[in-house]
Amino acid sequence: FMGLTLTSISAFNGERVASNTDADFSGFFQNPLGFFHTLDRNKRRDWSQQLRLASSADQRLRWQVGGFWYMERTNLRSASLLSTRIRSSVSSSLNTVENIAGFAQVEYDLTDRLKVSAEARYGEDTIGTRTDTQNVTSKFDSFVPRVTVDYKVTEENLVYAVVAKGNKPGGTNAGLLQPRINLN
Repeated sequence: FMGLTLTSISAFNGERVASNTDADFSGFFQNPLGFFHTLDRNKRRDWSQQLRLASSADQRLRWQVGGFWYMERTNLRSASLLSTRIRSSVSSSLNTVENIAGFAQVEYDLTDRLKVSAEARYGEDTIGTRTDTQNVTSKFDSFVPRVTVDYKVTEENLVYAVVAKGNKPGGTNAGLLQPRINLN
């Protein structure tokens, strides 16, 4: 429609991981009273959606705008079975990450060989950790600009310069949220 292109990219991933560990190598089935055994059951799922509207690619001035959404949920469950002198422990946590962002780009051919582009992305990350005893959620905002200049020296050779700002959102140290176990 009017030389515009609407693009939608959707994705879903899921995984389940189960592991059993004989941590002291005593052989659980040979000696069930002198063992240290860990059972882990983890499940992770993520979803993402991107919508992008772009101008015609054959114009001297090109642009695109869009939005992005990402959600990840990770369930971690662990049980540690210790010898009869020490209490066993069970723990679980739910970790979530959500990212919502908007972005825009404009690109202009100054000449047949020289091109300039400017981009910007604004995003909000919400990162949460819920354990057996705590529930912590943090939000992080970011603005990430980028400017690029391309110059075609020949048809096979291109030189470019990029000035950009990067971003890595914070997080929560879930280990600090777990209750401390006194082994005495």
